[in-house]
Amino acid sequence: MMRFKQYKHRKAITKTSTYRGQDDYSIFYDLNPEAAFILKSDGVFISLNKAAEKLLGGAKKDLIGLSLYQFIDSSLVNNTIDSIKTLMLGQDSRSISTIITTPQKTSIHVILYVTSYVNEQGIQKLACIAKNIEDIKQYNSKLLKIKNNLNELQEIVKGGIWHYNSHTQKLYWSKQVSKILGIKKRITSMNELEQYEYLLKEQDLKRLKSSINNLYFKGRILEVSCPIKRHDGSIAYIRIHGKPIKKGDQLSACLTGVIQDTTEYHSIKNKLIEKNIQAENLYNQIEEIVWSLDMTTKKIIFCSNDFEEITGWKLSDLIGPNELWKETIHPKDKDHVTAAINRLLDGKQTSFHYQFYHASGQLRWGHFKAYPILDSHNKLIRLDGIIQDITCRKEMENKLLHIAYHDHITGLPNRLHFEETLQKKITLAQQTNDTFAIFHVDLDRFRHINEMLGYEIGDDLLQYTASRLKEHSHSDYYISRISGNEFAVILSSCELAEAKHQAAKYLESLRPVFKIKDYELYITGSIGIALFPKHGKDLEHLLKNSETALYHAKNGGKNTFKVYCSTMTTESKHRYSLEKDLRNALQTNQLFIEYQPKVSPETQLLTGGEALLRWKHPKLGRVSPGEFIPLAEESDLICHIGDWVIENVCRQMQKWESEGLPLIPISVNISALHLTKVDLITKVKQALTHYHIPPYLFEIEITETSLIQSSELIFSRLESLKQLGVRISLDDFGVGYSSLTHLLKFKLDALKIDKSLIANLPQKKEDSIIISTLVRMAKGLGISLVAEGVETTAQLEYLKQEECHFVQGYLFSQPVSPLNFSRLVKKGILPVQAH
Repeated sequence: MMRFKQYKHRKAITKTSTYRGQDDYSIFYDLNPEAAFILKSDGVFISLNKAAEKLLGGAKKDLIGLSLYQFIDSSLVNNTIDSIKTLMLGQDSRSISTIITTPQKTSIHVILYVTSYVNEQGIQKLACIAKNIEDIKQYNSKLLKIKNNLNELQEIVKGGIWHYNSHTQKLYWSKQVSKILGIKKRITSMNELEQYEYLLKEQDLKRLKSSINNLYFKGRILEVSCPIKRHDGSIAYIRIHGKPIKKGDQLSACLTGVIQDTTEYHSIKNKLIEKNIQAENLYNQIEEIVWSLDMTTKKIIFCSNDFEEITGWKLSDLIGPNELWKETIHPKDKDHVTAAINRLLDGKQTSFHYQFYHASGQLRWGHFKAYPILDSHNKLIRLDGIIQDITCRKEMENKLLHIAYHDHITGLPNRLHFEETLQKKITLAQQTNDTFAIFHVDLDRFRHINEMLGYEIGDDLLQYTASRLKEHSHSDYYISRISGNEFAVILSSCELAEAKHQAAKYLESLRPVFKIKDYELYITGSIGIALFPKHGKDLEHLLKNSETALYHAKNGGKNTFKVYCSTMTTESKHRYSLEKDLRNALQTNQLFIEYQPKVSPETQLLTGGEALLRWKHPKLGRVSPGEFIPLAEESDLICHIGDWVIENVCRQMQKWESEGLPLIPISVNISALHLTKVDLITKVKQALTHYHIPPYLFEIEITETSLIQSSELIFSRLESLKQLGVRISLDDFGVGYSSLTHLLKFKLDALKIDKSLIANLPQKKEDSIIISTLVRMAKGLGISLVAEGVETTAQLEYLKQEECHFVQGYLFSQPVSPLNFSRLVKKGILPVQAH
């Protein structure tokens, strides 16, 4: 009868749907948690919901127009077609058991619930729901498991159930209660309870009777914990819990509850108390402050004795309502300490170094580390922490740091400090569009003074020189000694005219005699000058160009200065000529693209490729990318070349597809300058659209220089590319300045390990550790990892062992022409090349 009613209901739906359009089924498939879809009479998808996309392993736009029968297991497809045709003849509804095979080769046993209907245009269509049988089986299995767990619950919690009916005066309890109390009976009357009064002490018995009266007459909850003495003389601890049973809003004549054996709990509790006493004694012996704070009551649970000695304060004074702790923090540390405390109060572990004032006024260093304790609802209930006095350690670190970063003769910063300072200066200047100058100052004939008069005189001369340079410096200056007789100076906000004026002042300051012991020494200096960004946009170029200028100053007769210019060396002339030819190369088809495969180390399957720009000069032949790319990056030429590469790669991908080749991801290198151009996003979008290239198959590789600028403009460009669906990869990772902050902020898809880290694998332990760490980090962040420059089977085996995702290198293939790359795609699996 039930089936007949359901059948009539389905017929009614079918009949009604004859007069309704397809849109009436939008709720049927859009809001249905099961996979739901609408089919034409021939089984072709018209519409489907998110659950159907997930079941079939494809996007809605790709599935519409395909046939359901393409996904049915070949052994069942005919039966499925016959069943659907039969129900269509009678405009019926029925369920069909079948197997769906997804594009990922996964077989899923489903029940198809199919209803035939006719829309308002008179076209017969099918409405389907697909239920995963495995889900049903899992649900039934969970129900059975819950049932078994409930049956075993009393045994697990070491508790039993009791029930009292005031009408019958009978008290029932479960087998587990009898076991806990050491009683064989499981049912008795109220007046027989006196025989069991031996179980409880007199005061506990009175408390229990009073609680039972409150339970019965006042409807309160019964909750009593006490020890009992069983008939066999053994001592146990129990917890009795009970409440009246309600019928609607009224209390019934029945009481019910549980009795739980808490003997083990009391034993553990006593041991914990003992351990806490031992821990407290231990904490008071160590030279660190151990503390614990209850966040619900704002009361101190524990604080070791050393707190007062190290800080001079009581913890209760510092964390009281006046928040005195803020006043003890050194002003320069207040912001980062406050931020760290706020993170701690948000439930995040925190650790930091800070300076604080002792109650005596003495400034000290502390290391603060605290752990938030959360309840089951993630609410902060306690803070546990440690504070160390690290004043002595910090003083020693500062001394060592000063030694590491300063010249022991002049006291000036050394070359290491200079290069770090210069790099920071470059980064800041890039953000503020500032200019600055760097000077290389060399003392002429200093080596002769050392050889003739000895190193002691030479050291004194260096000290006096440092003093004169500082005395005659620009108001905002930085001076360091970077080698034997060479000083480096950074002058902020300095244009060319001012740089020349300052150089002349330096040379003039060296002219007066240096009186050292019994000697009167006359020296001169030579100075090389380079300006940022005119003479270099990074540390390497600025240093190189200022050194080149210094070389020309010394060759020009010494006691003079030279400002760097690009024509100073033969190399500079060559570079100038090459740049001019490069501008013509785009117009005369001298540039071309080769493709280097990306390979899975596990399967040796070709999974993608990198587009590499090449230049065949009409006179010089093939010019190294390492030579012409930097030239292009010094001007907007790199942007024009980048646009050309994007267009040609997309055109080539379309050509491969037209030849029947499967499309695989191809990556293109984009410079930092190109990323700043407003039309880059438009050019990428137009190329992908024009050549019908899916965005997820197009990858853009950027350098670490792009990220360390950290400008909002770069972030905006990368965000726009991600919104197009394009993948973003960071090239040459592991040897530059990128940090985890950059990786998280820019949401990169892939990292390419620089070949310099691969070259010595697996022999070089340090590189192996770095690679292993990078692999784990990439997996943790969900980022693909590509190893570049793989040339030996030993490197391949190591990367395979570390589960690196992809590799590139001559071991599989050098960069090849588009034709040869298409041949490699057809092969699929690339063999290792013999060396």
